Amino acid sequence: MQGPAGLGGFSLVVALAAWAAPAGAAPAPYVIGVIPQAPPVAMHERWSPFVERLAAQSGVPLRLKLYRDMAEFERDFLAGGPDLIFAHPAMAVDAHRRQGYIPLVRDRRRLSALLFVRKGSPFERPRDLEGRSIAFVGAHSYCTFLIKSMLEEDKNRIRFDGQRSGSTQNVLRAVILGKADAGAALDLSLELEPEEMRQYIRPIFATPGTASHPIAAHPRVASEVRSKLATAILDMARDEADRRLLAAIRMPNPETADYDRDYRPLERKR
Repeated sequence: MQGPAGLGGFSLVVALAAWAAPAGAAPAPYVIGVIPQAPPVAMHERWSPFVERLAAQSGVPLRLKLYRDMAEFERDFLAGGPDLIFAHPAMAVDAHRRQGYIPLVRDRRRLSALLFVRKGSPFERPRDLEGRSIAFVGAHSYCTFLIKSMLEEDKNRIRFDGQRSGSTQNVLRAVILGKADAGAALDLSLELEPEEMRQYIRPIFATPGTASHPIAAHPRVASEVRSKLATAILDMARDEADRRLLAAIRMPNPETADYDRDYRPLERKR
């Protein structure tokens, strides 16, 4: 049974039915919920062309669902609302544990979180930040999860003042302007920021690489549908125009995902 298509709270649902409906009642579209990495309007611009193309390529009717914030997204997938989700790796673990979501595809690139300071800062390692301030994107972001997990290890355990900045660029600004002693961000997110800002920071720690954000399916989605979607995404990587759509959602080089191989190692940190 497919997930409800209704709106909840501020959630934005965009119907993208790129398929030929048979005579009689059209099949209900599968809902794909996407982690809010930017305001809903920006997320719609990134994701709606991809979802429309994926529906056409796979023959599977799809509907995009966007969210106001991470907490709203998390509540929805933990309740099993969306049929499909695009979530960061720690959320993929929670989704698998609670609802059995099955990762289908992910980008080939591995992700690492960086702890960085302003150039010229005296801090050289995480333990030097004892009692200092660290800027994070937000409580539910993946870089926050990775860096806080590292800072909870015995060899790195420190007390610190965590600040929520709301975006990678705001974390950069906080460190550069001296409003925070250090900042945390994903390496991929930092690379997307202007060089004229990045030139003022210096990494002091990088977490080990992990598998990237997967597109995962609720187990109620039939295996043949999951296969159609995964195959269509992998096929899109072979077309120049489709690769631009994949790049827009930060999955330029998709490959098959596997929960045990890619995400189960994160369970011990949850």
